[in-house]
Amino acid sequence: MHTFTGFTEDTFSFFMMIAFNNTPSCFEQNRPAFQAHVLTPLKALSNALAPTMMAIDPQMDLRPVMGGTISRIRRDTRFTRDKSPYRDNMWLEFRRKREQGHFGLYFDLSPRGADCGIGVHGLTPSQMTLLRQHILANGARYKALHLEVVSAGFSLHGSRYKRPPLRSDDPILMDVVSRKWLAYEKPISLQQTMQPALVDQLAEDFRTLQPLYSFFQTFSI
Repeated sequence: MHTFTGFTEDTFSFFMMIAFNNTPSCFEQNRPAFQAHVLTPLKALSNALAPTMMAIDPQMDLRPVMGGTISRIRRDTRFTRDKSPYRDNMWLEFRRKREQGHFGLYFDLSPRGADCGIGVHGLTPSQMTLLRQHILANGARYKALHLEVVSAGFSLHGSRYKRPPLRSDDPILMDVVSRKWLAYEKPISLQQTMQPALVDQLAEDFRTLQPLYSFFQTFSI
């Protein structure tokens, strides 16, 4: 098992190279660089964070493989105009195994920057409506959680409806239920990703998000 020592300039050079020449032949020629500078440190980071994530939720899928905690480098191009076969970024996501929508804690890495956060993924529009109703039904609790993570440096993300399906007199809750999808995200500098201390930083950030993660888990899809 490798110890996480930080990502390197070679990590970001690989991402920029595949963005410039996004072809199977280029990827295969550079597969050793992908293994050494992208996949290996992602596995090491996932393993280093596993005890923290297990404490947050013992039901999390903690397999340090692509399709487990590690995103796949190959893109699914079936339903998109962009047919580029490979991503120029990768991420770790810690979540329970689910066939449909889930709530996950994540760390995303690309040459454009890095971030960590919590997101709601894969819910149908009707499921998102039920989640918004759940948030409003527990408005005081959710607002307190929102303010806690915002004070820790996370910001709310998610495109807004022009005509929100639900309303609230509270401006914070109204902002939340106006979103088509939800994520709370915090930026991480590329310099920080190159340090072994990234493990401790992410562990602290994910522990900050634990109460919000636990709230989302009270919602049954």
